[in-house]
Amino acid sequence: DKLDSLHELTMIRSNLERELNKNLYQLGALVAYISINPEIDKSEFNVFAMNLFRQPSHISSLGAAPDMVVKYVYPFEANKAAIGLDYAKRPNQREMAFKVKELGKQVVAGPLMTVQGRYEIIGRAPVYYAEDNHDRKAGSFWGLVSILIDANKLFEAAGLYNSKYAISLRGKDAKGAEGDVLLGNPDAFIEENALLFVEVPGGSWQIAAELKHLADDTTREIVVIRLIGLFLCLAVLAFAVIRLRYLE
Repeated sequence: DKLDSLHELTMIRSNLERELNKNLYQLGALVAYISINPEIDKSEFNVFAMNLFRQPSHISSLGAAPDMVVKYVYPFEANKAAIGLDYAKRPNQREMAFKVKELGKQVVAGPLMTVQGRYEIIGRAPVYYAEDNHDRKAGSFWGLVSILIDANKLFEAAGLYNSKYAISLRGKDAKGAEGDVLLGNPDAFIEENALLFVEVPGGSWQIAAELKHLADDTTREIVVIRLIGLFLCLAVLAFAVIRLRYLE
């Protein structure tokens, strides 16, 4: 019943927030390190990133962009194409980058499909100088750091794939109920089902739980409707061909 599904959903929300925060903690560690080492070079960045990767997480890559231009990435070979990317000059990156700078805190975006074929959540955070450095005053903006989190591994660890209920998730780019569906059935977000919001940096996601047989029935109905539509299209096409031949 709904009470039982709400209890299950509450546990999944707790797991999801815990798993996400575990990854974002690594992002915070990178922010802290660079803020006190603003003249970090590639070698220092790689050593620090390698140590971060030894910690349990679902992070697939790290990046640092002083003055909004990507200068360091890890692992390098898989992400070197991003070197030199200027967030301020890329329309698909600019809005989110400046949102992070203006808010002055971590923001989550995506998930999105990368060129490597992974479904990734993007975590970004601003970095500020911890103390005066040449012409930069303490507290002035250094740039952005980012992480990519494997969304499928995160969702699996949080229990979204092995629940006794069919779990659906929406809120791409932390837009809550207004965001696109990230996982599951788009029709699951109705009052009859258990619904909860998941707090994420910069906004929220929304999760829903429904009985699996109902979700299966919905999927089956969609398939049947599509097959009927295809049959009707073929019937109309066949009729048109026969009519054309008759007229000839």
